[in-house]
Amino acid sequence: MEQFYLDNKSYTTNITQLGYKVSPAPSMEGYYKISALPATETCPAANCYVLQAVAVKSQRHDKDCKKIMLGSNGKKMPATCW
Repeated sequence: MEQFYLDNKSYTTNITQLGYKVSPAPSMEGYYKISALPATETCPAANCYVLQAVAVKSQRHDKDCKKIMLGSNGKKMPATCW
């Protein structure tokens, strides 16, 4: 994301623009599918991003952390999963 921002002066919600072949992109271990959430009024793609990882395969049985997010502001959600 940061390299994309340096090159384009904006973040992207299209994860394939970051070099991944598909969106959502599989994590290295294959336990999550990663995507960039669409921009909102409070988080426009020009200024920030939120990455979301959704559990797949055996990880999807994790009741509390099926979806985890990381924002460009460093915020990790839900906090109990980090």
